[in-house]
Amino acid sequence: MPHLSRRSTSLVIAPIAAVLAASVAFGAPTAKRHAYKESFVSAQISGDLTAGEDVFKVSDTLNGPGAGVQKFTLDTTTSPMTGSDTTRAYFANGISLSRDTFTLTTPDANGAGTLTGKGQCTGGTGVHRHEKCSYTFTGTYDAAGHVRVSVKGTAIR
Repeated sequence: MPHLSRRSTSLVIAPIAAVLAASVAFGAPTAKRHAYKESFVSAQISGDLTAGEDVFKVSDTLNGPGAGVQKFTLDTTTSPMTGSDTTRAYFANGISLSRDTFTLTTPDANGAGTLTGKGQCTGGTGVHRHEKCSYTFTGTYDAAGHVRVSVKGTAIR
């Protein structure tokens, strides 16, 4: 093992100490708050009126285009119906996981109605791994199981 003089040891340690001092003085990078909007178009692919699975296409101002899968359950069978879902959205920058609660209005004579709700991120991969977000949404649904939703939210990354 080569012998290091006291001077050569200090030459190795000094740059490391400078980096550590700078990180303490300036801190870790701070998370930034980002407002975003999304629009979803989905269709039910399995289940019934009380539970099922949808697939969707999403356009997101923060993450770009994506696609996903949503599993839902309805908590009530009388109008207005309430429910909850879990969503897995696939974007180029990672997978976003979220959980929602929602309310469906009574459908009209053609089987169409409106929905409102709110939700939050529950993790994911890539930039979504430690992301915190909350959002609200409004939309429409029809008797064929098609849903159109607009989302407004804030994400912290």
